[in-house]
Amino acid sequence: MNNSIKKLLLYIKEDIKANGKIGLDYPIRWVLGEENARIKLYLVVFRVLEYLMNTSNPLTKLWYPFFYVWHKRQSLKYGLFLHPNTIGYGLKIAHLGGVHINCLKMGNYCTITQGVVLGKKRGNENRPIIGDNVHLLLGCKVLGKIKIGDNSIVAPNSVVIKDVPADCVVSGVPAIIIKNVRK
Repeated sequence: MNNSIKKLLLYIKEDIKANGKIGLDYPIRWVLGEENARIKLYLVVFRVLEYLMNTSNPLTKLWYPFFYVWHKRQSLKYGLFLHPNTIGYGLKIAHLGGVHINCLKMGNYCTITQGVVLGKKRGNENRPIIGDNVHLLLGCKVLGKIKIGDNSIVAPNSVVIKDVPADCVVSGVPAIIIKNVRK
């Protein structure tokens, strides 16, 4: 949980590292509408919102409404819907648009591409749990109370409705294991 300045800086640093460095030309890239610059700004606002939600300092309570509205506005503008306090650090978002992440927990260093949906089935407790270093590729859907193991890959346009063990590649509708890579 992102509840201290030290953790906030760690989350921001790892998210930016996963999405590429910020150079001196970052403001120009953002104004010109470069997608990667907008993703980085979204993640910074998202992490600050998480921090403000988890602290009880009176000064943070003054900033919370501003960052809440800013986050909602960016979510609608870019089509990124991430729920606070569920996603680990080092999140890489490859493309904007159509991303809805409503999971119970997502591990560190995960990659999400365009059109990914992680959702619940009948109730808030029936949401997916995603391990560390998982790649969710273009248009995949992960639905229900399932677990995806560490270092797994969900292929494009797959629908995952059953648990996925660690170090696997899954594909299809419904998704089946097509490759098991044990180290």
